[in-house]
Amino acid sequence: MFKRRLYSLVFLLLAGTSACRQNKAPETSKENNMQTMDPHSFSRPSEAVIKHLDLDITVNFDKKIISGTASCEIETNGHTSQIVFDTHGLTIEKITIDNVEPATFKLGDEVKFLGRPLIVNCKPGTKKITIRYSTSPDAAALQWLTKEQTAGKNAPFFFTQSQAILARTWVPIQDSPGIRFTYSATVHVPKGLMAVMSAGNPQEKNADGIYHFDMPQPIPAYLLALAVGDFIFRPIGKRTGVYAEPATIEKSVYEKWWTRRKNYTDLMNGDDTISSFFHRVSLSAEWKIPDLPFVHQLFSPATAHSSASLRMNSLIHGAETW
Repeated sequence: MFKRRLYSLVFLLLAGTSACRQNKAPETSKENNMQTMDPHSFSRPSEAVIKHLDLDITVNFDKKIISGTASCEIETNGHTSQIVFDTHGLTIEKITIDNVEPATFKLGDEVKFLGRPLIVNCKPGTKKITIRYSTSPDAAALQWLTKEQTAGKNAPFFFTQSQAILARTWVPIQDSPGIRFTYSATVHVPKGLMAVMSAGNPQEKNADGIYHFDMPQPIPAYLLALAVGDFIFRPIGKRTGVYAEPATIEKSVYEKWWTRRKNYTDLMNGDDTISSFFHRVSLSAEWKIPDLPFVHQLFSPATAHSSASLRMNSLIHGAETW
């Protein structure tokens, strides 16, 4: 008798659970059909989403700001009349649509930690939004060091830290990890300094202080990274190299070389194992391999935390910067 009652109780529990699941099924199906929204971004990618970012910016050490334009190639759902970007502390000066028509826009209310939504009115079929803007001197992603704070004490140093949602403090962007885009950039810096980004990088300083970058693989905004300083480049392998200040380049090269020698014995035979591995992975994925050393490392006393964005994003491109 006891066993029968126990079996009956178990049956009723199972039946009740099954009924609850059946009752909730329509709700779950409805949720699956809805666009998943990132609670830490104002963007609405189901309506309009960025596909490529082209930056033309100037790094101003005196004012501690970045200013210039962010041109965004976008895709829309065909009938939306707005696109929403994330901003935090940015001054928006002007916005144009498809390089010609001035756009109307507004900044929404400030939300703690998230900043303000930039709502741009556009027409169905709009392909490009160009935003002229400038950052604030206290932008959370921008780290400014005087020359006295550097190892060489000859020039100032600057780097960004976009993780986790700080890219919006130096670029008007859809700052969500689920939104990925390619990017290119033209960066103007003081003469005598070098700029490097989370993309293919130069190996020598330009006399005019103008540098061009290209990231052909779609990446999220938190992997946008930029550093400017008195750098020199030193190759340490077929696809491996180091960026550092002249005062620390020899130690940086030795540190990087010894780390790889210790962990990858094939280095004794002249083969950079980890770089070769990622090179093969990149080729198998049909990724573009840049005509420059495969793994770059940025050594500076100030970049221990910021290096993650430079390293991860450049690794996607085929050139790790650390």
